[in-house]
Amino acid sequence: MGTHELAQAERFTLPVSVDDHCTLRCRGANGGDVLGHGGGLYQGQHCDGYQHGGFLFILVPVYHGYRQGEKVKSMKTTLDMVSDVVCPWCWIGLRNARAALDLLGDEVEVKTAFRPFFLDGGIPREGLEYHAYMDRKFPDKVARKAGMEHLQQAGVQVGIDFRFDKITRRPNTLNAHRLIRWAEGQDKGWEAEEALFDAFFTQGLDVGDVDTLIGIGVGLGLEEEVLTGLFASDRDVDQITREVREAQQIGVQAVPTFIVARSRGASGAQPPAVLAKLLREGAS
Repeated sequence: MGTHELAQAERFTLPVSVDDHCTLRCRGANGGDVLGHGGGLYQGQHCDGYQHGGFLFILVPVYHGYRQGEKVKSMKTTLDMVSDVVCPWCWIGLRNARAALDLLGDEVEVKTAFRPFFLDGGIPREGLEYHAYMDRKFPDKVARKAGMEHLQQAGVQVGIDFRFDKITRRPNTLNAHRLIRWAEGQDKGWEAEEALFDAFFTQGLDVGDVDTLIGIGVGLGLEEEVLTGLFASDRDVDQITREVREAQQIGVQAVPTFIVARSRGASGAQPPAVLAKLLREGAS
């Protein structure tokens, strides 16, 4: 298999007007609308805080020639999951998304895609020592411990055994997102996401290390020689960075964020039933 055979996944061009005033209408957990502009919408809801947002949002601008609310004529839709591989809620969200698809069965045909996000864009390429990083970012150790325990309980409900005690590096995740992109080109996006989450959260591996990523890729069935060449190049570096910036420009500041039919979505590790309902609405 040559380099050209690792087909690049469809470029993520957000289907809305991207500017500093892109308006999002959100429904809070207690009802009512919340309006936000640009990047300030989800302040305080970042996954690195071991919290998950509970907003449902609708992107107001027009896209692809029709307005939000018009009926899609066939029972097909798309699901874009914006996430980062060092976000524990994103792994829970991934499991919930899979469960939502299982709930739908053959009712709705869903085309899925995984979109990149950087929880902390300031991490150097070589990464940082994990415990020192966490001490700086979350100095309240009591609250941090409680948050991790809550996450572990939430993980058990979807079959995840978080092993935060094994993590030693807080990686830069650019290369991990590149691997996901290449795996998607081989219809292995779901497998790549699962493998990377498992490597980081249960094995404590450094998912910013190229050799580690090549090993994960080989385990997915990708060729070692091809991956070595791709990682030695700058393939998809600019595209991944651009997609992260575009997501931020429409107000995505908490992950996971699910975008259905490129017009509506939800932030946070929403239950399968909620995601299934959104997918039905996006296809009806």
